Amino acid sequence: LSSPPPKSPLRPDDSQIDAPAPSPSPPPLPSPVDQTSSSPPNFTLISSCSNFFVAASFLISCPFAFTKAAQTATDDEAWSDTGFLVGPMCAASLLTGMFLQPLNTSLLHRTLLTLQLFVCFILPDTIDLSTAKKSPRAMRYVVAGVRISLGVTLFFLLLKWRKRVASLTPDRLSKFLTDSLLIPGIRTLVILAFFALDPVRCWEEYPDRSMCKRTLISQAAIGLMAVIQYMFSVLVAVFPVHVIKKHSLSESLSLYKIATFNLKKLELVKIGGFLVTISCAFFLLAQYNSRGRMNRGEVLCLLAVGMLGVLSISVLGIWEWALMLRKTFRERSTSLSPSEAAASTPAPAPPTTEHVLKLHWLYEALGLFATSLSLALGTLEAITLDTSYGSVQYALMPFVMLASLPLAFFSDVRNKRRTFLTILWLTFVSGEFAAMVFNIRTDSFSAFGVNVGRVIFWCVLFRYGKKARAKIGSMNDADLTNFYLDGVLKNTLSSLTGMLFVMFRAFNCVLGKRSISACMNDVWCAMFISLYLVCFVIIKILVASMPE
Repeated sequence: LSSPPPKSPLRPDDSQIDAPAPSPSPPPLPSPVDQTSSSPPNFTLISSCSNFFVAASFLISCPFAFTKAAQTATDDEAWSDTGFLVGPMCAASLLTGMFLQPLNTSLLHRTLLTLQLFVCFILPDTIDLSTAKKSPRAMRYVVAGVRISLGVTLFFLLLKWRKRVASLTPDRLSKFLTDSLLIPGIRTLVILAFFALDPVRCWEEYPDRSMCKRTLISQAAIGLMAVIQYMFSVLVAVFPVHVIKKHSLSESLSLYKIATFNLKKLELVKIGGFLVTISCAFFLLAQYNSRGRMNRGEVLCLLAVGMLGVLSISVLGIWEWALMLRKTFRERSTSLSPSEAAASTPAPAPPTTEHVLKLHWLYEALGLFATSLSLALGTLEAITLDTSYGSVQYALMPFVMLASLPLAFFSDVRNKRRTFLTILWLTFVSGEFAAMVFNIRTDSFSAFGVNVGRVIFWCVLFRYGKKARAKIGSMNDADLTNFYLDGVLKNTLSSLTGMLFVMFRAFNCVLGKRSISACMNDVWCAMFISLYLVCFVIIKILVASMPE
């Protein structure tokens, strides 16, 4: 009697009676036609506009062969100078046009690329063999043969790499075309056009084109370095993202590694090559926009610096590309997907204050060396009464301030190190005392008063700098680490590039006129601009020491 009666299969239970009836599902919407395409919209847009860019790249490459033909017809060296202007643009346009339509394997497109190769590399050197009878014929055949062989080899290697680009997924291919090819390509062409303006303006100012050789060779070398950098950025953009971040110098080298000097041997070699390239580029920029005739030694020096910069950036690019290619082949042999390979890469350890502060002795030694060098130059000026030593001392004063104040003075704020700070300050101020002795011996009492005022300013700055140093030392570990990386080191390196640029401009004047006294206007302008940058660094350091 206590058991419930059996339920009838035709009678629903109480839960089914109380439950609401399910609402009918709406009919599925018809899918639009454009959803069947697997290509993203920007890929379709680029494909429709690529014919215009290919034609434009071909038209840009034509003037290079035209200048050689005009030189042959008129026997005018002015056309050879014009070839220096359009040569880098020709190479950049050829590289851009080659990868604009990687999926296009038609005979017409391949013929257009081959014709562009013929116009850029083969035809100009062939025409060049029949010109300039003054040069040795054997040497011209060797140079033309090397250039033609290099251009043809590079062309077929890029054609082979073009097939690898065509195998990318539509999303990755569209990103490659926009972010790695078109935008950098247009930016490179704009930079090359900008550097080509000054030689044209110089030709308008001086009928004698020998006055413009320095700026012409400089722009050609800088343009060639920009094209090589653009080429390798296009080549490495095909690799997976985690491979680029690991082996690319701009991606793998962080500010924390520089601050702690925690670098591998390969990274040290890469940094050395990068510094050589930057130094050559700064030297060429200093020669750019210069007027004056050059002797044979200056021409050879400028060509050697340009070739050294081109060789350095080429070796770095080939090295990084080979490392990424080997890494990709290894991942393919182990059958790892890109996500699994990225997950297997260990994450870098977070920066700590102990690692950042462990190289304080290096910054202190650098600051002490800079102040001692300034003192030595001032002492030599006071003893020999040669103003060239004082000119060099004042020209290097911004670099002395940058090495002693931001780097050495704030290198180890948690230790008082009163003895070192006193020695650093005394060697820095003693340079002013040496200048006082020189002014007394030369009866320059007005300059003597300026030296006294500077000494008082350095004393006040040293007193309040010690208070700021004690305040910075009371920060916690995370804030102190960010202060060193972002406040001190990053601002110092960013200002150092501008200081080197203006100093190379002054150094260019000294090389051209063979005298420091004849270039004092350039030296003083470079010194004051560098001092402004040092003041900005000090202000940014003080702002970085304040709470957010």
